[in-house]
Amino acid sequence: MHELSIALNVLDIAEQTMNEHPESELVAIHIRLGPMSGVVCEALESAFTIARQQTLYPEVELVIEETQLLIDCPQCRKHQMAISINDLRCRTCGTISGKIVGGRELEIAALEVRDEQLDDTLSRSTDADSKTE
Repeated sequence: MHELSIALNVLDIAEQTMNEHPESELVAIHIRLGPMSGVVCEALESAFTIARQQTLYPEVELVIEETQLLIDCPQCRKHQMAISINDLRCRTCGTISGKIVGGRELEIAALEVRDEQLDDTLSRSTDADSKTE
C-alpha cells in the first residue's frame, strides 16, 4: 500500500508550505489524480485519514479531483477521451492511439486555507460598505 507514503508526502509538502504562512489555517488539500497514476483513489483517502492524525492538521480534508484519460487521436487530430486504460481507442471515432496526453496526474492542485486577518479585513470592508449605502 504505497498510498500511505504518498499521503505522508502530500502532508509534508502542505506543512512546508503552511510554515511560510503561519497566520493561515489549513482547511483542505486538493489533489488531481489520473487513472494511470498508479494510485487507487479510495486507498489514498483511507491512507490520508490515518496519516493526517500524525500531523499538525488532524482535521484537514482531502479533496480528490479525478482526471480523465486523454489520448492524442491521429484521426480526429485532437485530444480525446480514451475508452479505458486497457483500451486506448478514441471514444469519438474508435481509432487506436499510442500517445497518452492526460491521465497520469498525481499532483497537489491547491491548498485551501482560512486566513483570520483577511477575514477580518473583508468583514470590516463589508461593514463599511453597508454603512455607506
